[in-house]
Amino acid sequence: YPINNPKPGQPGGNVRFKWPGEIKYPYLTATQPPGHRYLDNPVLTRRHPYFVTLDAERLYAACGAEQMRVDLNMARWGNNETQKQQTNYLFALDRQSGKLLWSLHPDSVTFQNHSKTDQKWLRSIYFVSAPTCEAGMLYVMGYVVDGSNAAWAAAFDAKTGYLKWRASICSAQPTLLNGILQPDIGLPVAVAQGKVFVLTNLGAVAALDADSGAIQWIRVYDRTPNQLDINRSFNMSRQLSKCLGPNPPIVQNNILIIAPQDSDMLYAYNVETGQCIWEIPRVSQNDQFEHILGVFGNHLVVSGKNLHFYEIKSGKISCQSLSLGSDIKGRGIVTEDMVLVPTQNELARVNVQVSDGKFTAQIRDTYQW
Repeated sequence: YPINNPKPGQPGGNVRFKWPGEIKYPYLTATQPPGHRYLDNPVLTRRHPYFVTLDAERLYAACGAEQMRVDLNMARWGNNETQKQQTNYLFALDRQSGKLLWSLHPDSVTFQNHSKTDQKWLRSIYFVSAPTCEAGMLYVMGYVVDGSNAAWAAAFDAKTGYLKWRASICSAQPTLLNGILQPDIGLPVAVAQGKVFVLTNLGAVAALDADSGAIQWIRVYDRTPNQLDINRSFNMSRQLSKCLGPNPPIVQNNILIIAPQDSDMLYAYNVETGQCIWEIPRVSQNDQFEHILGVFGNHLVVSGKNLHFYEIKSGKISCQSLSLGSDIKGRGIVTEDMVLVPTQNELARVNVQVSDGKFTAQIRDTYQW
């Protein structure tokens, strides 16, 4: 059933499309048997973006299994069994014809040309997104579920699909929030200044050498405490979980900016040393941040219900927050001279500029949905 239709109609059978706000859970009352006071089907899902990567000649993507959902019943009564994430693989298509150029499916020639050790690793890994393409190479984060989540980074030749290097970064248990929607298991990587920047959503961010995969630095950040006890899942909130959206790292002016979904902070680091330059609480200016929209000059653009602007070098507020009349719904984008933002009722165009060293933002116009 197509999910890109903004106003879907009635699908076949007895299925009915539900917006996230319509999702309700059958809370049972105290008059019912204690053994039944939990959710009928306590399964948590990830907030995961799907996209492909393009260069001048090829299209790259990850294909295969969906991200594993967390089944709380299995976690509680699974007889010590662990849920196993099914693996996926990368592939490349010719951009003009759509012809398959290479694939890392276990039955493919490209896969078979790897060493037995690398084949075993490729069979165990789940790539969290399409790869990032830079200078003829593909860089991607993957993870392996083996009691806990183990985060990896890897580089492949964009033309042949051959694995150049892989590096283990960290291993930890994912954070569980109080609600059905959980943080993603990993995010797209950023590549800049000869380094690959990997945000794991497991309490750590790392910088690796793009040529060799050697780790340049790893920094840990403050994680959000677990809000959900798997042995008391009947206390799960009826509401969707509140966390940052899936935002890839951003590199600007020798500064790395990250928005980990398992933390209540935004962080900025020096790309060379990994020194933390500033941090901003996710709940700030009477709002709860969700998306990092991008960079305009030396200023970071962030959205929650409203738009917010910060100086990249200092983390200080650039100008007053901008309310758009109705709450922002979805991710906006930053262009050369404006910010485009979808709200509950309309699409807003916001002019942004720097004049005499002063940053300003004001609504240019709006278009009703």
